[in-house]
Amino acid sequence: MMFRKYKVMIDDKNFVIKRGETKELNIPEGEHTMTVKMDWAKSQYSFSMENVNKKELIIKHRIPNIFIYIFCAIFFTLLVLTLFSIRFPLFGFICICIFWIPFLYISTVKINNYFIIKEH
Repeated sequence: MMFRKYKVMIDDKNFVIKRGETKELNIPEGEHTMTVKMDWAKSQYSFSMENVNKKELIIKHRIPNIFIYIFCAIFFTLLVLTLFSIRFPLFGFICICIFWIPFLYISTVKINNYFIIKEH
């Protein structure tokens, strides 16, 4: 996800934002809905432009750096399974629960709330 692009739609206008990129848009006053998509994941955010000259919206992944998370999950799962599974198979199950269940939950069940969108 490091080099991926966000597909952003504000009301009926579509555009693309690269990771780390800043875009400046002229949005009329009123209530607006922004949808951010990447592959099958998306999030929606409603905001108002009433009496505001400038508004900054920040888009982040719910899992900050997915590559580091997956690497740590694989590493610790293999470490625990290698060191403890022969004598204590429960440790392997606990490791799977700690790392993989939250990842799978965010990747599937929370797929429509995948990004964090904040006003700055």
